[in-house]
Amino acid sequence: MKIGLLFPGYGSQFVGMCKDLYDDSRTIQEYFEEASACLDFNFIKLCFASSDVELSQPSQAYLSLFVVQSAIASLLLKAGIEPSLVGGYGIGQFGALYSAKGFTFPDGLYALKKYAQFYEEMLNNLHGAVFQVNGLTFEQLNKIIVSLKDCKTLAIAAHNHETEFVVSGEANEIAKLREILDKEKKLKFKDVDIAFGFHSHLMDPVVEQLSLYLGKIDFKDLQIPLTNNYNAKKITKAEDVKKIVVSQLFSPLLWQESIKNFDDVDLLIQIGPGKDFEKLVRKQYPDKELLVFAQRADVENFKKLFPDTQLDFKLQIVGEEE
Repeated sequence: MKIGLLFPGYGSQFVGMCKDLYDDSRTIQEYFEEASACLDFNFIKLCFASSDVELSQPSQAYLSLFVVQSAIASLLLKAGIEPSLVGGYGIGQFGALYSAKGFTFPDGLYALKKYAQFYEEMLNNLHGAVFQVNGLTFEQLNKIIVSLKDCKTLAIAAHNHETEFVVSGEANEIAKLREILDKEKKLKFKDVDIAFGFHSHLMDPVVEQLSLYLGKIDFKDLQIPLTNNYNAKKITKAEDVKKIVVSQLFSPLLWQESIKNFDDVDLLIQIGPGKDFEKLVRKQYPDKELLVFAQRADVENFKKLFPDTQLDFKLQIVGEEE
């Protein structure tokens, strides 16, 4: 059976995520402890006892998702799960890369901390906006954006599904675009937090700063191929890992194209929470088996598929013989 691991992106985080897994698994606890020691920061308090507002900040959300996703992926890999492909949406690509051994856990924390720091500094000087639109083809949406000659920062930031896109830019230009699109009754809109990222050349200052620090990271050849957001190709080489870490910041997330690399996979496992992401995956693969592994209750479904697999839990699964 071919298995694919999927890692959700920003917006998947919530206070209390992974708490019951943390309570029962030493593996999960070790990741929280290592992250807290590396960055001198209390990730237990952040993930389990902070606020939605605090956890939504880039510096908190990016790192907390990485810790949770890395811990859950490690739990499954230690149990003997052997994926043939991994992929992550947006910031989730860091978790996917770590699970494929593209860099060490401390290096992943270091890179994300710097990225979040530089991004938040940029946001202090930029009044930007991001939104999702559903109901247009790429050609139709791009034609409208190009027609706004005085708007220089508008960009398609992500291609989620056939007619679902994320658009970013300076707030005044986004407002002009929304005014035009609002006339189309068939379209559906959803505001997106700017912590999602602009994925355009508005990110150039962040890319310039981050690139200096990435030279300190030891990128490695992947032990599991990754389908990436930048060009939707499968990669394994260390030089490609470094390239896509940088390139996805200023390029649109080609998720619709990237996820198609999972066509020949029999089972998809979503690593960590992400209800919107789960819906997106089910849109693409309505008939493919998708297992979400984000909380203790998900272990029941996991054991049905892998009855002989032993997970690192102190407590037995409900229904098992004592």
